[in-house]
Amino acid sequence: MAEYYGILTAIGAAKIANGLVTGQAVELTHMAVGDGGGAPVIPTEDRTALVREVYRSTPASIHRTDADAAVLEALLVIPPQTGGWTIREVGAFDADGDLILLANWPETYKPVIAEGASNDMALKIQAVVGSTANIELKIDASLQFATQAWVLERLPGYATTAKAGLVELATEAEVRDGADAERAVTPAALSARTATTTRTGLVELATVTEARAGTDATRATTPAGTAAHVSARLAADRADRRAFTFYMGQL
Repeated sequence: MAEYYGILTAIGAAKIANGLVTGQAVELTHMAVGDGGGAPVIPTEDRTALVREVYRSTPASIHRTDADAAVLEALLVIPPQTGGWTIREVGAFDADGDLILLANWPETYKPVIAEGASNDMALKIQAVVGSTANIELKIDASLQFATQAWVLERLPGYATTAKAGLVELATEAEVRDGADAERAVTPAALSARTATTTRTGLVELATVTEARAGTDATRATTPAGTAAHVSARLAADRADRRAFTFYMGQL
């Protein structure tokens, strides 16, 4: 037998056998991990509890394996903020609180975020229960955690012009360059794409006063601003001509 393995406990086997007769399924509602009281654990069928339980939650999944319908696989995900102990044993419990599946685990320390390093930890155990065993998983959705692999498997592909999907955001430099055809632009990054004499982009409109002054080299004028600028120039030209005519008349 392998050094680390899972088994069906005696009470688990009895409940499954009873379920085959009565048609009542064994509902697995929780999984737990323990530190083995500081020592390695050897799973035995007569066990009714973990040596020393340190964490319990709803399992992420419990199902029969594709390779063998007689093998039940249970998955527990421990979140980053939980830990501070060493895992040496894992168990699955039913709605009555009875230990149904039990496995030992390679000694693994589960840190917490406060210790400076932590992440989701997924623990998967398998046990032979028989292909006819009537076992159901009862899940409290409010206590569920998803593994990164589970999430990635269910994410859509990247977005295209023909379908919705995931997008990567363009940097301000990529927005200014204007050559990337795959990344998306945020409003903040779009503001970095300003128009110049060599590229298209966003412009700020000049006020009528700025248009009349005719000195701003970064803003664009509206028809009204252009008209105001032309009028101001014409008025200035007429004033210059009158002044010139008056000056010539004085000679």
